[in-house]
Amino acid sequence: MATVLVLVDHPNLDILMLPVVAELRDRGHRTEVLVTGFGVGDRLEAAGCPFTTDETAVDRFLAATGPRLFLNGADLVPDHQRGIEIDARCRDAGVPTLTLEHAPFAVDWDAPFPDNWRYAADVMAMVGADDVRHYRELGVPDARMALTGLPQHDSLFRLKARRDAAPPRAGVALFGRSHSFAGPTSAEGIAPDTWAETLRDLVEVIAAAFPDDPVRIKPHPAEPYHDTERLYFRAMPFRLRDRLSLLRSRHANEDLFLASRCVITFSASVMLEAALVGVPVVFFDHLGRGEAWRRDMHAAGIVVADVTVDDFASGLVAVIEEVAARVAHPPVLPDDFIARYAHRFDGGSAGRVCDLIERMLAGAPVPLGAAGGGGT
Repeated sequence: MATVLVLVDHPNLDILMLPVVAELRDRGHRTEVLVTGFGVGDRLEAAGCPFTTDETAVDRFLAATGPRLFLNGADLVPDHQRGIEIDARCRDAGVPTLTLEHAPFAVDWDAPFPDNWRYAADVMAMVGADDVRHYRELGVPDARMALTGLPQHDSLFRLKARRDAAPPRAGVALFGRSHSFAGPTSAEGIAPDTWAETLRDLVEVIAAAFPDDPVRIKPHPAEPYHDTERLYFRAMPFRLRDRLSLLRSRHANEDLFLASRCVITFSASVMLEAALVGVPVVFFDHLGRGEAWRRDMHAAGIVVADVTVDDFASGLVAVIEEVAARVAHPPVLPDDFIARYAHRFDGGSAGRVCDLIERMLAGAPVPLGAAGGGGT
């Protein structure tokens, strides 16, 4: 029996890890989940998955004997330092390490890609073929990559069948990400009052564009840690109070995908999730991503709104007719889009990750695609 230490050090990583932990246990492996940093354990607890917040779990894991593996998510992202630190300790102890991309970098980044892969785990489980292409361009050897898809997409695969059977008649969801825009620690550094006004303008446009729909607004799960969740209250137009719902940042995305005939989002990972489920989606691009990326999104039926950080409302107005057409006739994702950005949307990603873990525990080499089906 092998032991796998699983790190949850950031909001939403519990969603990523839960299906993998469940599959590992079904296969007879011992798992221990460490929730630390900005990690949250409420979903783990609700799923009957015990976890610890005791940091000495790492010391005990490294001091143990027998086959072991350390599993984390997002150690490729520079602000997830805990995973990188444990990766280094495991490497010194001869314990294999695996990281799961918690969202496809190819969707979020376009170019350039982060170069801190040298400090990441021994093997990186990639979401889609485009991620592999980008990392190859950085010089990452194939032996450090495997294509698995994203475990949290497995539940979306099952959700799509439910939505296809009973598509919603009304409802619009806005997924926020204010911590990236407002406040001194954000990437954009916009004053909170100014950002609240920007949000208010956007909500007004959404309500006018969908006059017969309830509008549900969900902050990003990281926002409570950046003190930006409160800005949504200030952004709500009082006269529209009967049509607006401000949800908790931990509200399940799946609920909104089932209840919405359109999703409007600041988050590229939510954009992809909604598209996979078959929800018409609008994504705000304030970074000016490249033409190849934009062609892919257009082919997938995703509406990309060109925006500036101080005027998202006008960007939505400019594409509202295209949005209406997508809502009336929801697009079907091309197979090549799925392969590039989600590998296989088949409900089997957690199983492929576990296949990969067992291969690593056995000391077998991990050629690209060994964890479940083909390279790029």
